Amino acid sequence: MKTRAILFPGTALLAVMALAQVPGPAVWKKRVITREFLTEGIGAGDLDGDGKKDLVAGPFWFKGPDFTQAVQFRPGQAQPVKTYQEDSFLTWVDDLNGDGKKDVLMASHPGRDLTLYLNPGKTGDNWPAHRVMTEAATESPLWL
Repeated sequence: MKTRAILFPGTALLAVMALAQVPGPAVWKKRVITREFLTEGIGAGDLDGDGKKDLVAGPFWFKGPDFTQAVQFRPGQAQPVKTYQEDSFLTWVDDLNGDGKKDVLMASHPGRDLTLYLNPGKTGDNWPAHRVMTEAATESPLWL
């Protein structure tokens, strides 16, 4: 009986402590970056080296943290919302050539090409584009 008398309060105390460590619900604030249909999937990463994440959507990257400045880094344009964005389906941001600058890997519409855009480290110019694949299966991507 004494074991139960000690075990129950101890277990209850541990449960209360565990619940106290659970964070509350996440608070999200909606922010509209653009009303144009630029991409099927955005990418995020520090493209300008300022330590803040930027967003990539189609032919533009948006300077973080407020994402109000759009910089065009490749040819392209917005499409009507009821269509497909043929040249920007998925986007990944990473340093893919080992030069210390984040590059953009972009998949076109599924079954079409995969293109690497190398970050030149300056704004205002189109980034050099290199077709990685002419036919990429992009419906179920996995970035490793």
